[in-house]
Amino acid sequence: MTTRLDRLFLLLDTGSTPLIRKSAAEQLGEVQKLHPYELNNLLSKVHVYLRSSNWDTRIAAGQAVEAIAKNVPQWEPRGAPKSEAGTAAAQCAGKILFTQFDVNKVLAFGASLLGSEGGQYDVVQSAIALDDKERLSQQRQLLNKRLGLDLAGNLGIESDNLFNDEDLHIENFNGQVSGQPAFNKPVADLVKQQLMDVTRGLSARERNRAKRKAKHLAKQISKDGSSESSAADLDPPAKKTKQDPENNGTSSDKTLIDTGDNTLNLEEMDEWPFETFCEVLMNDLFNSSWEIRHGAATGLREVIKQHGRGASKSSDTPSDQMTAVNQIWLSDLSLRLLCVLVLDRFGDFVSDEVVAPVRETCSQNLGVALKFLDVEGVQGVTSVLLQLLSQSQWEVRHGGLLGIKYLLAVRQDLTDALLPIVLPAVFRGLQDPDDDVRAVAAAALIPVSDKLVLLMPQQTPVVIDCLWQTLLDLDDLTASTNSIMILLSTLLSKPSTTTTSTSQALSELTPRLWPFFRHNILSVRKAALETFYTLLNIPDQQQPVSQWLTPILSDALRHIYQRSLLENDVDVLNLVQKVWSVLLEKAQLDYLIVASVPWLGVWLCLLMQPSRTPFEPTYLLEAKHKVREQTVGKRCPSDSGPILDKDNREYIGGAQSLNKTIVERDIDVMRSRIAGTKLLGLLAGYITKPVPNYPKDAEKPVDSLRKLFIFHLNTKSALQRYVIGQVLYQWALLNKNCDCPEDVKTKLLECLSEAIYFDEIALAFTRMQSDCRDFIASLKQQGVEMDSLFPPASILSLDQAGQLTSTVFDQVKISLKPKVLQMLDDRRKQLQITVTQTTLEQQTLTVRVLSSLAMAAVVLSVFPEKLNPVVRPLMDCIKKEDNRNIQAEAAKSLARMIEFVLEKNPNPISKIIKNLCNFLCCDSSYTPLVHQPIAVKTTENQPHEVTCDINTGILTLSNLQKAPEKNRKWLRRSLSIKSADVDVPSELLQEDSEVQQMLKIQRRGADVALSTICAYFSDKMQTKVPVLWECCINQLLTVQDTNKNSDDENLSQELVNSLQVLETVSSSFHSTVLAQVIAKLPLLSVCLQHKYTAVRHIAARCIATLCQLQTHHTMHFIIETIIPMLASTDSEIKRQGASEALANIIELLGIDILPYIVLLVVPILGCMCDQNEAVRLMATHCFANMIRLLPLEAGIPDPPEMNAEMIERKEKQREFLEQLLDGSKIECYKITVDIKAELRKYQQDGVNWLGFLNKYKLHGILCDDMGLGKTLQSICILATDHYHRDTKHKVSSIYFYSVSSQMDQLQKKLSRAVKQLTCNHRLILSGTPIQNNVLDLWSLFDFLMPGFLGTEKQFQARYGKPIIQSRDAKSTTKDQEAGALAMEALHRQVLPFVLRRLKEDVLQDLPPKIIQDYYCDLSPLQVELYEDFARSRARNDIDETVTSQDGKEKKSQAPTHIFQTIIK
Repeated sequence: MTTRLDRLFLLLDTGSTPLIRKSAAEQLGEVQKLHPYELNNLLSKVHVYLRSSNWDTRIAAGQAVEAIAKNVPQWEPRGAPKSEAGTAAAQCAGKILFTQFDVNKVLAFGASLLGSEGGQYDVVQSAIALDDKERLSQQRQLLNKRLGLDLAGNLGIESDNLFNDEDLHIENFNGQVSGQPAFNKPVADLVKQQLMDVTRGLSARERNRAKRKAKHLAKQISKDGSSESSAADLDPPAKKTKQDPENNGTSSDKTLIDTGDNTLNLEEMDEWPFETFCEVLMNDLFNSSWEIRHGAATGLREVIKQHGRGASKSSDTPSDQMTAVNQIWLSDLSLRLLCVLVLDRFGDFVSDEVVAPVRETCSQNLGVALKFLDVEGVQGVTSVLLQLLSQSQWEVRHGGLLGIKYLLAVRQDLTDALLPIVLPAVFRGLQDPDDDVRAVAAAALIPVSDKLVLLMPQQTPVVIDCLWQTLLDLDDLTASTNSIMILLSTLLSKPSTTTTSTSQALSELTPRLWPFFRHNILSVRKAALETFYTLLNIPDQQQPVSQWLTPILSDALRHIYQRSLLENDVDVLNLVQKVWSVLLEKAQLDYLIVASVPWLGVWLCLLMQPSRTPFEPTYLLEAKHKVREQTVGKRCPSDSGPILDKDNREYIGGAQSLNKTIVERDIDVMRSRIAGTKLLGLLAGYITKPVPNYPKDAEKPVDSLRKLFIFHLNTKSALQRYVIGQVLYQWALLNKNCDCPEDVKTKLLECLSEAIYFDEIALAFTRMQSDCRDFIASLKQQGVEMDSLFPPASILSLDQAGQLTSTVFDQVKISLKPKVLQMLDDRRKQLQITVTQTTLEQQTLTVRVLSSLAMAAVVLSVFPEKLNPVVRPLMDCIKKEDNRNIQAEAAKSLARMIEFVLEKNPNPISKIIKNLCNFLCCDSSYTPLVHQPIAVKTTENQPHEVTCDINTGILTLSNLQKAPEKNRKWLRRSLSIKSADVDVPSELLQEDSEVQQMLKIQRRGADVALSTICAYFSDKMQTKVPVLWECCINQLLTVQDTNKNSDDENLSQELVNSLQVLETVSSSFHSTVLAQVIAKLPLLSVCLQHKYTAVRHIAARCIATLCQLQTHHTMHFIIETIIPMLASTDSEIKRQGASEALANIIELLGIDILPYIVLLVVPILGCMCDQNEAVRLMATHCFANMIRLLPLEAGIPDPPEMNAEMIERKEKQREFLEQLLDGSKIECYKITVDIKAELRKYQQDGVNWLGFLNKYKLHGILCDDMGLGKTLQSICILATDHYHRDTKHKVSSIYFYSVSSQMDQLQKKLSRAVKQLTCNHRLILSGTPIQNNVLDLWSLFDFLMPGFLGTEKQFQARYGKPIIQSRDAKSTTKDQEAGALAMEALHRQVLPFVLRRLKEDVLQDLPPKIIQDYYCDLSPLQVELYEDFARSRARNDIDETVTSQDGKEKKSQAPTHIFQTIIK
């Protein structure tokens, strides 16, 4: 079996999500913390994954290095005595490193670092004996195969012209191209040579390493008395290499960490713990494979980030040279990283942007190193980076700017000195012909934009001008758009830059932002909008907005408005609304009217666009990018010419959501429509304001709006009516003084009273009419009289069509012949589907249109004499609307309408609230029925599946046992869907599913409406809407005495419904109202003792909800009142109610229960031995949930509200948790009976553990290795416990223990019998608890703590299936990951109850191994029996062999005879 460490590395490599991989990395850090001596072993294993070809694996390996490094103490050696001469030399060497290092030589003579060495494309070694012509032919065949052209001839495709012989370079096998001189050197050798030239020999690190090696050898010689070591051992250790199988034994550049004795004693170390690891990674920086370079840079970054200050320090270094040695090492590392920036050429395209992972990570690494470098070192790095910016290769300039970006970001303490030095070079980068270089240049200035404006105010306008000019060269394919836009927005937001920011007028510059409002990258659109928002907020005293905004106002309005229609991101839509609001505020009113009124009709039509129909391009304002020249010397996706979008059509809600589901697409579309109506509503509030000197003969904007509104309301289009209703709603909602014309209000009320068929269903309605006429004609042909029911040439309504396919057909089918009936019944079913779909579509449109108009009527305070035309649409929307956003708006309007009609008498408030409460309680799967709390079962109960009926049982437990695994929401539901084992017709299942969906929508709408009403009236809810308060509390007030529970099921159902309302709206109560509810906790505790199961269940849920809202007060009540109910031996109902309440609290609070979890554990443990099976299983489930959280409890402080008494109680019970999670803290158990044996230490520890389990009424598995004394340990605890009981009660007592040995070996019937034993303490002795099958572990715990691991099916789903699949030879990486996660979770849950020691773990306690052979002579009778059995057994074996050879099926194996063990 794999170890836990192996599983962690498996998850590090194959985890399906970054979160899983990161969790594995953090746990590796914990391993380092627990085993500090294994640092090198861990790093050597992680190094393998740093070289992985998988990106996610390398990132996770870097996180593992970070986690490991965090758990290694900082390295601060004392050092050797001071050396004055050495100090000066060391400091001088550090300066020379930068002043004499020749970057140009590296660039000129160093080999470029590409994606790989290209060995996979070379001619194979078998071609070494071929001549040039044969080798060329073979290389051509190999290339054809790799390019997939080997099948081209079979398909009739001519591929000979794709490449010729000149394209195929024939290389010598030493890597040199024929006819070309060897020019470029390996980079590592080149860098090492330059460093040696600078330092005149070995580097300081190598010299120190050689000294430590010599010192170590001297110690060994002195210790061993041997002098066999040669002088060669004093040389610096060479890197170990391994053979690359693909190179047929040739040496590769893959370096490995020494895998000898890697144990590490930090107290005896002489050198930096990460010395060897970093040397290997620095060598990997120059590997020909980009993945290895990236992994090395990632690992180095994490090490230096944590331990850069101690790098290269050693105990042999003079104390006065420590800092200098550290600076030299960091300078050495910085130069190596700079060399990678110079030579790396690898890049890839991701979403139109170049990604250079090696250069980016090396720059981050450089930034980390710069954090620890002194000022002179930073200046040296800066000088080299500036040299990089003057090179001709764009990759070198790109790498140099990346370094400057992190230099400015990290060393902000030196910004005042660095910024003037680097700004000219960065400014040239902003003007660079390469787009990716410009992107990094802009990103480099963003972190220091404040200092740029402050320190260099004259240069800031020049930079801003450059950014504006750069916008002309950007398009949808340029990578720098986002960075440049963000930098421009950041600089413009500084107050001091607005007056002198540019030499051109903003009216000319701002339109350059328009194309980016429709950019395909979300962050670019957002940055463009934020830039425009910044410009609009320029203070008028610096630069009046109206001066530059007026010429471009019309275009600005059109671009912002159409962005609301085409956008599907919520954050961007909110930003659009914010920009629109400021735009209207800053615009002069007269110019705003001129710019917007002519477009009102078009904008309304755009809002009414069908979701699946693209916009007419002429109605959308398009801003094209300026065509830019191709970048020379760099290849990008657009080099081959412009990319033509085959489908450039725009849709409302965004074209990106076209592939979503119908529901998701509808959400996006309706969100865009509502966003557009908000913009028009704001606009209507501005343009209807009075304008001085407005021309008398000109039409006022309000008249234009009136005509448009009435025109669209007169149509029969659902979209047109809906949009007008929403615009009116937003107009009145967003503007206090809404000057809506009276004739519009009148028309609004008329539309609310109309019942029409909408144009959107015209096609479906016409088809339905045709099908209905054909169906009626068919019935007439069979002699059925239909004219009286459906007159000829009449148009059938949807209700009549529904009657035709249901009641009418049922009445006339008795007169039809069987064959004809079958044919007509099939047609009826098809027609019924058509009618149902058309009716559903009409209903959806009706609900949305009427609710939109009703919302407008409410905010406009336009009500008819009878409120039904306004109330009914809002209630229908709450009851039937599938879109959550529309439901929420209808709920708000309903709350406003209730406020409006408060003074009317009579008013419909009481009826509205009661209907909402009925809606809320309509779903019996959520609100249980008293007479039938759970669906009638049609299948046999599973093991430990507790029956739940009207009076007995725990409904939460029943829901949990039936719930699918990993779906905790089922805890609050009582299942109404029947078992899958029952043969139910598909039509009924579909109908049941549709009903459940309707009930879910209805319940959700009522939840939103009631919560909105409570929040709307806040602390005045009890006086303004007393009926809602009564629905929550009145029934609860009737529950005063446990012994006087009502036997009336109807009254009890009203109590359940009332508590359901209370649970729903509690989270929306004002604090003063909530305090009154908290005061009713004693009444809720009485409900926990109610005779009906449903009442107990809903009361438990209410208490859990209150606990979530007022945790401390409620938890104090629970600990003082409900916890004692668990010990009520006189009433099972009390214990069931209390345990159900705790289960709901633990489930709902989750991690928030940690401050109180200690106070709950011990009482719940006591219930795990309860006589009532439901209580026992519920308590076990609670404990299983809490055991996962217990390790986190130690780090949680006590709440400030917790009183001293509870804190003291918590401290006492915390001892139990510490002992449960850490067996070494368990108190010594005193054995009070005489044991004629001397217990060894590990045996005494085992007895202590068994005594701990006994003390807290826990159960466990003692699974020590064979021969370690499990029986002796169990006898000790049994005898001592029996003695204590006998002494206490002074009577002969029976054992309360149930000890089972090898439960997994017992037969099924015997196993069931053993599990039925009644006992207070259960113990299993087993040498192999989970060796054979993981399901055996469930069987063991099913005996120990039934329900602790769930039901058998749940255990198989959660643990068994993933673990078994991961062990399959054909398992995928996802299977292995799932298995590792399942095994980790299973171990975490069961290990506190399992004690296992192997022989190798306790060798120090065991005596020497003695083998003695004893011979036993058999008696004559035994001899005769043995021989008789052997003969009979041998004959049977022969018979079975002959049978198997004849090809016949073997008989089932007989049970093992007792004598058979003798001959084994």
